[in-house]
Amino acid sequence: MRFHLSLILIVSIFSFSIHASEVEVKMMPTMAVVDEANSVIARLEVETFMKSEKVQHELIKQGINPREALDRLASLSASEIKSLSEQIKKSQAGADFGVGGLIGLVVFVFLVLLITDILGFTKVFPFTRSVR
Repeated sequence: MRFHLSLILIVSIFSFSIHASEVEVKMMPTMAVVDEANSVIARLEVETFMKSEKVQHELIKQGINPREALDRLASLSASEIKSLSEQIKKSQAGADFGVGGLIGLVVFVFLVLLITDILGFTKVFPFTRSVR
């Protein structure tokens, strides 16, 4: 009885050691880990954008099935997802005019009026003298 039990234990230990020797462990470069994490984050950002109500409504409006669009999104490579994520970020950033845009517009109008006053085409500001 002991012989059979010890034989079974020996065979099971050797079988575990055979499978364990097939595993290859090596160091991963830090940038590979960072790139993989960035890829996962970009994929989540794009999926969140695609699942928003406005985007879903626009897809339906253009005759595209939102579920099919998400399926196609899942088949994109990591570099394609990163590129798409960057394009979405740029388009969203450019869509908002914001306070900075308003200040820039006011400064631009002021400069145009100032230059036209100096050239003598208008007389808006009393502190300018016309070149004419």
